Amino acid sequence: MLPTAIAKRLEEHFTGQALTAIRPTFGGFSNISFALRIGSTPCVLKAAEQPGKRNDLRHEATILGLLAGKRLGAPTCLALLDDDVWTILVMRRRPGMPGLQFAPRPVADLIPIYQALGHTLARLHQQTPEESQIPPPERLAIHMQIGNLAPRLAELPLPDMLARNLLAAIAHPVWQPSAPRLIHGDAGLHNILWGARGLSLLDWEWAGWGEPRLDLAWVDWTMRFRRLAPVLWEVFLERYSMTRRASPDLEPATHNALMMGQIAALLVRSAGRAAAWEEWVRRALWTVAQAEVAP
Repeated sequence: MLPTAIAKRLEEHFTGQALTAIRPTFGGFSNISFALRIGSTPCVLKAAEQPGKRNDLRHEATILGLLAGKRLGAPTCLALLDDDVWTILVMRRRPGMPGLQFAPRPVADLIPIYQALGHTLARLHQQTPEESQIPPPERLAIHMQIGNLAPRLAELPLPDMLARNLLAAIAHPVWQPSAPRLIHGDAGLHNILWGARGLSLLDWEWAGWGEPRLDLAWVDWTMRFRRLAPVLWEVFLERYSMTRRASPDLEPATHNALMMGQIAALLVRSAGRAAAWEEWVRRALWTVAQAEVAP
């Protein structure tokens, strides 16, 4: 059921357009999230009350504005509604099925999805601050966000070994790219729609100017964590390299630092939410163990 306060704000903004076909979205864990029609337009909305989540939605609206017209599979932002209580992001709904629904399917069904993801990320990583005519302000600079994590990690009840790994990861020089590009920040099956019209890439709350290899490392991490067939990483990387006309340097220590730095950010975000915190501590320890046994 769409909360009354949200419905009222939508009715005020989209005057005279009925709100119909309202249903929760698949996933939608980070925010209140609904699919609906506003008038005749299929839409998705995300809404938040908590300050950090509200800032995420404002950030996503900024990124979607930057991506408008670039044909990168991102949703179109229709409205950002902000008041004293709620921030509501309204987007035109993209076609397709959620990527995670494909995870149990045969590898052959997943190959075209990962090829399309490699192509889309390669095109995204071609975007530079100069070409977009939008400079990288502090809130869009990934290295600034990572640089702010160390004092916050020090306050968290982490095992000493894990804390050392995380601090080493965020201190790695890879977080200071000489040529930042636009990156998604959370790419993987969990943020994909796939269908007859191709791939859509969703949830741009963590996007910004940064090191493109972060997206590659995180796609790799999500594949390993879900125990997907290694051939999917190979076809993803092949298509990515083909589109960018260059093979990325995936030196193992750097690749691992990017994975662990992403997890450091997730741990900071999940602090105070017991279930999410425990799960990300578990995943962080799993990631350290995987690195230790890697050849």
